[in-house]
Amino acid sequence: MDVRAAGATTTAEQAVTARQDLTGYLRELVVRRQRDPGDDLTTGLVRARDEGDGPTTDELFGVLWLMLVAGHETTVHLIGNAVVAPARHPDQLALALAGDRWADVVEETARYRHPVMTTSFRFTLEGVVVAGVPIPRGRAVGVDFDRYGETADRFDITRERTGDLGSGHGPRYCIGASPARLESRLAPASLYRRFPGLSLAIDPDGVPQSPSFFTIGPLSLPVALGPDR
Repeated sequence: MDVRAAGATTTAEQAVTARQDLTGYLRELVVRRQRDPGDDLTTGLVRARDEGDGPTTDELFGVLWLMLVAGHETTVHLIGNAVVAPARHPDQLALALAGDRWADVVEETARYRHPVMTTSFRFTLEGVVVAGVPIPRGRAVGVDFDRYGETADRFDITRERTGDLGSGHGPRYCIGASPARLESRLAPASLYRRFPGLSLAIDPDGVPQSPSFFTIGPLSLPVALGPDR
């Protein structure tokens, strides 16, 4: 499926075609794995369905759809953003390298450049005070300039972590939050461990971004590896 067919300027006809293409791909994948099993998640789901103690066919397609969009694309973009953001802020990259602070990089990236463009919007039904911060009635809850002041739009891995809504909250908390954080921490940590001199090969503003209305992150990330160890 062409990612341009799921962008903010996509026509209704293009969106329908893109969805049909993706559904067709998933159906073909299920048939292929039923015929030629492998050591992968799809094979396991197909086997469980065929043995009668797993998902129905419709549920199987739903799980695969969810894994592809919510479990793969979002994490890929979070990893990409976790490379671009420190590259924009060399002082923060130096802190991450010196102290192996990639967990902090991931948490700050999720706050600073979240990979999900649109999700469940949260508006206050009445005026409330959260952690000492007053939020008026009808206000969308997002980046809190009252909480972080002038530094709210600054990438800073040394911030105090007091909890945020990057992975949702309550019954809407992302079930993949923990593995996503693990993947997103291990990927840049391993990358910079192998190539500590890694840098962007183009201006950060020139990094091509996904046109999707759902997720946001680099489509490609040209880098200069520098000397490895």
